[in-house]
Amino acid sequence: MPRVFLFIALCSLFSFNTAPALLENPIAKELLVEGRALPNAEGQIILIGSASSVSLLFTGDSCVAQLRNQASGDDYNYVSVELDNVYYGRFKVSGNSSSYITIKATPSKVPHLLKIFKATEAQNGMVIVEGFKADKIRKPNSKKKPLIEFIGNSITCGMGNDISETPCGGAKWYDQHNAYFAYGPVLSRN
Repeated sequence: MPRVFLFIALCSLFSFNTAPALLENPIAKELLVEGRALPNAEGQIILIGSASSVSLLFTGDSCVAQLRNQASGDDYNYVSVELDNVYYGRFKVSGNSSSYITIKATPSKVPHLLKIFKATEAQNGMVIVEGFKADKIRKPNSKKKPLIEFIGNSITCGMGNDISETPCGGAKWYDQHNAYFAYGPVLSRN
């Protein structure tokens, strides 16, 4: 009889669905952090302001980013992804659990440069960068550039400039928001 209970207990233990394993912690020394962002107590990076970003170099044919939305109510955020200095796409980060974005890259002998930008405004909440998974990850070199600060409103932050997925009036006011294409970030990349 005790063997039956042990067998049932073991079967029960292995039948629960488990959450995906956490990815490697984005220790600040492995990421280049720019804009209005800061680390939390767990060593994760919190993207606060529009176009705040994390950058890293990775080897392999893909990198998985683990992100989490931290917004009030049912609000959500977007991030824009750039791979090897080419716009890769915009992704929605919603809900209270982790979101995983797989970025596919072509095989290369040199490391790939990955940048993730917060595409929505600070009032939409924050995006928490929980970790990354790739063959190897390291911090890119920081380039000192002249500093120009753009001060303005939602238009300055990229409001309404990306209707590629949701037409105006189709959903929430920030579904067309993409700080990656705001004039400040565009100028800084050129």
